[in-house]
Order: sequence, then C-alpha cells, then structure tokens
Amino acid sequence: MRSGQERGVLTLAGVTAGLAFILDLTTGGWEILLVGLPLLAVCVAHFLVQRLSVRNVDTWSGWAIVPFVLADMVLLEVILLQVHVGDGPAWTTITAIVGGGGGSNLTEPPSWDPGVLLGVLVLMAWGLVVVSSLVRRSVARGLSMLVLAVMSAGLLVPIVMTGRDEMRAQAAAAQTQKAQREALDAAIGPSPPACDGPSVPVHAAVKDSIWEYKAPAVGRAPVWFHIDPLSIEKGHAVLHLGQVYQLERGPSGWKIGMWWLTDASLRDMIHLSITDTSGAPITADSSAPMPDPGVLDPANAEEILRPPVPPYRTYVNTVEFPGTGCYTIKAEWPGDRWSVILAVGK
Repeated sequence: MRSGQERGVLTLAGVTAGLAFILDLTTGGWEILLVGLPLLAVCVAHFLVQRLSVRNVDTWSGWAIVPFVLADMVLLEVILLQVHVGDGPAWTTITAIVGGGGGSNLTEPPSWDPGVLLGVLVLMAWGLVVVSSLVRRSVARGLSMLVLAVMSAGLLVPIVMTGRDEMRAQAAAAQTQKAQREALDAAIGPSPPACDGPSVPVHAAVKDSIWEYKAPAVGRAPVWFHIDPLSIEKGHAVLHLGQVYQLERGPSGWKIGMWWLTDASLRDMIHLSITDTSGAPITADSSAPMPDPGVLDPANAEEILRPPVPPYRTYVNTVEFPGTGCYTIKAEWPGDRWSVILAVGK
C-alpha cells in the first residue's frame, strides 16, 4: 500500500501533467495540430516516470519529495515558455495567459528561442528524479536537487520577464485606448438631442433575410435605409456615434456608411437628401452603385432575388455628419415621398 507521501507525489504529478497539456492546448496556434499527440505523450510520460520513481524511494521525507516537485515545476515552466504560431506574430504560453488568449499578445517571444532545449530540460529533469530515487547517498541526492533547483530557477527568470513585458504592454495599450476613447468622446460632443417629429416607420424583421438585423431598416416602401448601429428610441431614430465601429472624421464630418434598400419592382429613380436644421445639405460621397449620392438609380444596382422576401436592390454610400444635431432624411419618387428625423450624437 502506498504511503501518504507517495499518493501526494503522484497526485501532484498527475495534476501537473494535466495542467501542462491543457495550458499548451488552449493557448496554442495551428501548430497544435502537429504537436498535440506528442505533447500528450510527454505529459503521460512525466506521470509514468514519477510513478516508477516513487517505488524506488526507501524512506520518505521532505527532502525525498523535493526532486519530484522540482521536476513538476520544470515541466510547467517549459510549457509556459513554449512558442506558438498562428496567422500573426508568434507568442508564448505565458504571453497568451497574460494577454487574454493565443495571438492576443502585444510582445514577441524572447529573441533567444530555446527550441528543442526545452525538451532536453524536461528529459534531464526526469533523469534527475530517477537518480535521486535510486541513489541512496545523500550527496548524490543533494546534487540532483541542486541541479533541478538551478534549472527551475533559470526557467523562471525568462517567464517572469516575458510575462512582465506583456503586462506592461497590455497596460500601456489599455491606457492609450482609454485616452483615444476620451479624446474621441470629447470630439464627438454631447449625446443625441431630443428631435421633434413623428415616430419613424421601420421595415418589419424577416428571419433569415436581408431584413434581419440588430439595427432596423428605417423608411417605408419602396425605399429604406440602414445604419449600423442606428437604434429606435421612443419611436425616434437615433445614431450614437460613439458606438460606430472605427469611427473616422472626414473633411466635412463623421463618416457614416449608409445602406439603402429598395423594392426591385420600382423602376423609377429615387431622389435623396439629408439636411441639418438650417436646411443645409450634408456631404455625401459617391460610390459605384451611387455615382450621384443623391439618386438611387435602378440602372446602377442589380436586382437580388432571395426568398422568402420579394426582389430588392441595395446601394451603399458614405455620409459625413458634422456633429451632434437633428438631421432630416428625405426620399422622393414619382407620386410619393417620405421624410424622417435622425438624431445624431455621442
């Protein structure tokens, strides 16, 4: 029957091997497809080496346990320094842990890539565990423990340095992003104003179709517009500039992509206008389907047929909103028109 010390050593060895495999697997890149099985074999071998070695220990004491614990530490430290590769810059396990996942690191692996040396250190650790369990002389055991301790301490230094550098880089990036966010918020100005006007019409959501979006399509047949992330608040259309992905400032204002959708059954041109409260027109850039940004011409957009919804056409262009305010968006075609108010702000 195994003693309590033996069971403790084997439990720690099993936990260490399992943790090493999980850490490498969850932080690795595509190279895991190649090294996954060899890595599993190494972790299993680590446990088996310790299992065989505990049988050779004649008398258990604190000093007898130390070599096994140090060998466990060496395995984990080697895993933490393991270099992984993906579609971007390489990373190590420790930087993936600190940076929030594989490929999220902001620092490069150490320039002195140890490569196969890490595997050699694991083999050396196993050998020293075997020696310390077989040799009865205290001097030999002491030397084995000393070498293991030196190996563990030597591996710990680059781990601490690499992790520290990654933490500093992440903290600096967070500070930069915060400063940029604050500067952007200050530049955008106040929140959207409360604009007068009736509730805006929106197209009903249709599952598995062009009409299924978080942001609604505003307007009524036969023309609607969609802006991500426009929202409907108390029946009014509101655009929060602070929620726009990668918001950019153009010569005339904040650049916002507008997606226009029309019923394909309408063959006439639709005239558009976007004005501020003074009636001044807002700058709109031309695009391939909209060479004239004030016109939706069926001749410039192909008819799209995707059941279960009727055929439609799409147009995309960029509009530059100068800043916080109320803007009137109008669409006019032969025989009809609509007009909606859009509140824009932070």
